[in-house]
Amino acid sequence: MDKTAQDKPIVYLDECGFKAFAHRPYGYSTKGQICHGSDNWHLKNQSNAIGAIINGELFALRLYDGSINSDIFSHWVREALLPELPKNSVIVMDNAAFHKRSDIQAIIEEHGHEIVWLPPYSPDLNPIEKMWAWIKQIRKEWRMDCIDTLCFYLLWIGLGFR
Repeated sequence: MDKTAQDKPIVYLDECGFKAFAHRPYGYSTKGQICHGSDNWHLKNQSNAIGAIINGELFALRLYDGSINSDIFSHWVREALLPELPKNSVIVMDNAAFHKRSDIQAIIEEHGHEIVWLPPYSPDLNPIEKMWAWIKQIRKEWRMDCIDTLCFYLLWIGLGFR
């Protein structure tokens, strides 16, 4: 398990957006015929996932339709993250505005956890970013448009990302 010098578990969290339909930059047609395709680049349908990893394993994964805001993030912290966190965890997160709402920080600290803020524009320091990239690659390879089904399968097979 990832631990600090004080032997506290380190938990990384972040959000990730998924377009409703996976873009496929290729297609098939009869030999000699043009392959016509379409992609609506203005489509607003998007699902967002919020999750956390500890020791390379995804947990507290929830999906939301639309954008993440401080109310949704607060709900996720209370209903998904806190019940599954090991005691005295160090929670590492980026500086998104909705992470910094005072009541969210307060409830995390009231439960005995510590928050560590990543420097601005440093996704390379948050291992969950690599997991989200891997999940998006799996989605592309499996050609899955349904994010709910994708996340179910990944959790069902016991996703451990190392």
